[in-house]
Amino acid sequence: MGELDKHAGPGRLNRMVIFTDGRSSSEKGCLNRAKEAAQRGIPLVALGLGIEWREELLQGMVDLAGGRVDYVALPQDLITVFQQVWQSVLIVASNLRLTLRLVHGVEVRAVWQMEPEIEQMGYKPTAGQAVTLPLPAMQAGGQSWIVELIAPSRPAGRYRLAQAEVSYDLPKLDLRYEKVKADLVVQYTADKEAAKRLDHRVMSILERQSVYKLQQGATEDIVQGNAARASRRLRSAATKLLNLGEEALAREAEQEAKRVEEKGEMSIGGTRNLRYGTKKLTRRPTPPEQE
Repeated sequence: MGELDKHAGPGRLNRMVIFTDGRSSSEKGCLNRAKEAAQRGIPLVALGLGIEWREELLQGMVDLAGGRVDYVALPQDLITVFQQVWQSVLIVASNLRLTLRLVHGVEVRAVWQMEPEIEQMGYKPTAGQAVTLPLPAMQAGGQSWIVELIAPSRPAGRYRLAQAEVSYDLPKLDLRYEKVKADLVVQYTADKEAAKRLDHRVMSILERQSVYKLQQGATEDIVQGNAARASRRLRSAATKLLNLGEEALAREAEQEAKRVEEKGEMSIGGTRNLRYGTKKLTRRPTPPEQE
């Protein structure tokens, strides 16, 4: 942090990348340093090397300072992961905030970041029919989110469900508090054929999100002692991964399902491979739409 402070200044964004192959002799000290990083506006990219690092510690630090945790299973993976880290620090917009002004009767069920990685995001209601949430700084490759809304039944027609407003800064242009707005409009229809028409790209992203949810649910099932349900989720995830062309992750899910059936637990390495592998599924190219 001392080195970062030397070069801090207007128009500059600081990031800290942590490489660790194990545990700290002072976890409390690490968390205190993470609090200091948060006060200086320095997010962390925490990379756990191998499988013996303590995920709870790194996640706790990132929860305090912002940023993300990633996993480098093998030495040959390090270059690829570090290239992804480098892309993540090429920031084009910062201080992003999404505000959703909802029409009466519409509620937010969940908000997910989908690109560059899958992650469920917290949000909070504000005055009236509005919901706000801070967004991560936008990388050069862009970001996408999915907002799940609960809407009441209505007659056929076009309806506005909400207005979305994103506020942001553009550090390179020295612009602050820029805003862009868009109405979220949907078509209600009684035509069954029209209702079957789907956006192929959105459905592909949702399919990848479902795989992430399945492995997440399997991990929770293991903690709760429900090995049978965990195994079913992992086998379902394996099938979906095969359909997505993710053969290596599919094999991992099958192996972990078998381990759960035999031993009632998942391996540390398998758990991490699936968790961090499925988080990145939306980075993969979306296949072309089939006729």
